[in-house]
Amino acid sequence: MVINNYDGATEAMRHLLDLGHRKIGFVGESFPGSGTSPRGRGIPQERFDAYRDALERAGAEFDESWIVIGPYPREEGGWGGLYAGDTYMRRLLTQAPDITAVFAVSDHVAAGAYQALYSRGILVPRQISVIGFDDTFGRYLAPPLTTIRQPMAEMGYKAASLAITLIDEGTPRTSTPLTEFCSTQLIVRESTARAPI
Repeated sequence: MVINNYDGATEAMRHLLDLGHRKIGFVGESFPGSGTSPRGRGIPQERFDAYRDALERAGAEFDESWIVIGPYPREEGGWGGLYAGDTYMRRLLTQAPDITAVFAVSDHVAAGAYQALYSRGILVPRQISVIGFDDTFGRYLAPPLTTIRQPMAEMGYKAASLAITLIDEGTPRTSTPLTEFCSTQLIVRESTARAPI
């Protein structure tokens, strides 16, 4: 069970663009072609591709200085994204101080970005809107985070149902892997607002 990361990220970008944002930053994990990740094409790449493509489709400027990506620490009990979000957002504010919104590759990264913005006295969403991805703990942040929801319960249910079906049918282990996509959903909360004039 997987989600369509490209479609979900496109929806996130459409939300920011509909609010009038044109200078939108991107913070997240590195990916193939970025020069810092040995992994194959995956989630960070799909979300970045949607970010770039949405700007191009909207006729908005695409500026390399609006992008900060790098390693995603796996230590610290799985909370490395907070460190990455804080670090990358601080760098983004230095190299692109005129952005009005930021797309964080995950809610963990978005929470770290919040910390960087808070430390500089930048108000969310009055000065910079922030959107995340996953809908993990975003509702508990201040302000509550606008994000893209992954249907975790639905994904678990479908995976379990598929596993039971395969066991019941006696499907050989060497058969072609099955992939089933689940839809994402934009969850609008209080971290996004119309672009400042």
